[in-house]
Amino acid sequence: MSHAQEEIEHAQVPFIIYLENHVYLLALLGLAVFYGLDSLVLQSRKANQEEQNADRAGTVIFWIHISAFAALNVILGYLLQDLGAHSLYTCILFFAALALHFFIIDHHLYEHHKTPYNQRGRWLLVAAIILGMVLGQAAMLDKAGVLIIWSFLAGSIILNVLKRELPDEQESCFMSFIVGAALYTGLLLAK
Repeated sequence: MSHAQEEIEHAQVPFIIYLENHVYLLALLGLAVFYGLDSLVLQSRKANQEEQNADRAGTVIFWIHISAFAALNVILGYLLQDLGAHSLYTCILFFAALALHFFIIDHHLYEHHKTPYNQRGRWLLVAAIILGMVLGQAAMLDKAGVLIIWSFLAGSIILNVLKRELPDEQESCFMSFIVGAALYTGLLLAK
């Protein structure tokens, strides 16, 4: 993110040039938007459980939630065009991390939305990645534009990792986390 910050500081992007820590603010915005969405989904799910004895969020909230994740997937699909500049090793690491991330997100979305997610939501998310890839081939943003989008995406991913990919305190094992972090660090340094 610090590299992205340096690039954006030198770009002449309207509105963004007035902000001091652009990348970090955009990442914070991404984190806040998806934290707000999670709160909205949890409130809707709780209300549905009390009012209709249904263990899922309401239909309107489902579409808002899926639309937000579809927008993220369009962004991810768009950003896939940048993978061609990296080594096969880097691409494999990226693929593994993203596949695990998608697996966790899929489970989370199913947990909150059940049947609507299985019938429509997951297909919309797949189509969104493909749409992003097509847009990435059809329209090229300048480097600052890509970094702005990437920064927002980074904030949303940070939230999803902290909320879903790290276990609750009752189920956590700090040593397992440290061993996993050390192994991943070793993979990155072995490059």
